[in-house]
Amino acid sequence: EACAFAVGLIACVVAWYAQRPLVDTHVANGCPCPTNPMASVEGGHQMVSLEFFKCKDKYYQKLGEAWDHEVKDFVVLYRPMYHCSAKSGSFEAHLSATRSFKGWEQRFEPCTWADLPAEARAYVLHNPTCSFDPEWTLPSATIHVGPNLTASGCGTRSHETCPSAAPISAPTSTQAPIQTPPTALAALEEPQANVDTMFRMPSVGEIINRFDAMSPTASHRTEGQPSIQAPTLTPSPTMPPLEFFCADYCPFAQRVWIALKATGLPFVHTEVNLWCGALPTTKRFREVSPSKTVPTILEPNAEKGRDESVPLLFYVDASTGGSLSPADPAARYAMHILLAGPIPALVSAFYGFLGGWQRLSPTEVGRRAALNEALDTLERQLQQSGGPWLLGQGGMSIADIALFPFLERIYLGVLTWYRGYKLSQARHPRLYVWTAHCLHHEPVAATVWQVRS
Repeated sequence: EACAFAVGLIACVVAWYAQRPLVDTHVANGCPCPTNPMASVEGGHQMVSLEFFKCKDKYYQKLGEAWDHEVKDFVVLYRPMYHCSAKSGSFEAHLSATRSFKGWEQRFEPCTWADLPAEARAYVLHNPTCSFDPEWTLPSATIHVGPNLTASGCGTRSHETCPSAAPISAPTSTQAPIQTPPTALAALEEPQANVDTMFRMPSVGEIINRFDAMSPTASHRTEGQPSIQAPTLTPSPTMPPLEFFCADYCPFAQRVWIALKATGLPFVHTEVNLWCGALPTTKRFREVSPSKTVPTILEPNAEKGRDESVPLLFYVDASTGGSLSPADPAARYAMHILLAGPIPALVSAFYGFLGGWQRLSPTEVGRRAALNEALDTLERQLQQSGGPWLLGQGGMSIADIALFPFLERIYLGVLTWYRGYKLSQARHPRLYVWTAHCLHHEPVAATVWQVRS
């Protein structure tokens, strides 16, 4: 019986050994790696799930997510699965790198172990991350929570699912956390609570109060309500709605959103995740959008939609009787001049300064000067027209709608946050009042970032 037991035990050991995954190791960049790391994962060993990506003809392994103290937000940590030597004017030789989530999702496509060529597999790290904190109980991956909603008040991503519920170093306050406002205007007046004011952009309500404080006559508002009612179209019961494809962070999409709200044209709002092609809404959007960009409007029963923000502004306006275009030929001419020159110049200067475009200027001082010059031109336009709108007293026009999303981002501190740029209230007082006038206008208020968030 003892012999039979010993033989059986040996047979079990041999069988287990024969079925276990083989993990042959070699050295890549000085680090031991398995020849077939996925076999180890499938075999049940305590290893993390490996993530591989492809960009053009190169392969990369995502190592995790890291907090960047300079930009005050999370970035993707990854390594090239090839020997990455220095490239003139681009980067130094490196073993690992970081990239913003937006840049990562735009350029890198997921792939599997089976997709990797042999030369790429040689660079795989079988255990790229580990737990450095024995008390860590949060998920390993971050989620997008939007601005001002992280526990620290910094960045747009967090490991926590409800980070603003327990803010770090939050000021003492009796205000309740922000709830979804019942109306767009209520969102403007709602104070932003439970965030550290030292580490966040101001709320829309704070911006409006700042504008109102510098305008003693308050000529642009009436008891905190929109001073001008939007021209609206009474929808016909038989009028089918358009489908509006939008990404809430996109200023170009916001333009068309404002126009749809201002004219009352019936529409269905479809939010699109541009970087997740597997989602049904994204697949459908890519099928109907000519250039696969937002904004896109799809007419009922149409196979293809229409895109490009400025042409779509005219499309929406013409569909509702032209209420957003001045009847006076001279004013209409002035509107087209703004759309052809000063407003595109501001858009280019905004993105050039934010992204450090060399083609705008080789120096940051030059890019800052280009932005100020573009704002100066619009300030002079308001001086010439007399306000409160870009074309004067005639009401909100396509030019105002095309400009607002970018002024909103400037005044809410995007450039201050990333580039240390603070707009001069003394230099551009009319633009301050114009922005406040827009914020108190219901169609605009319905699309501001606090509502989008």
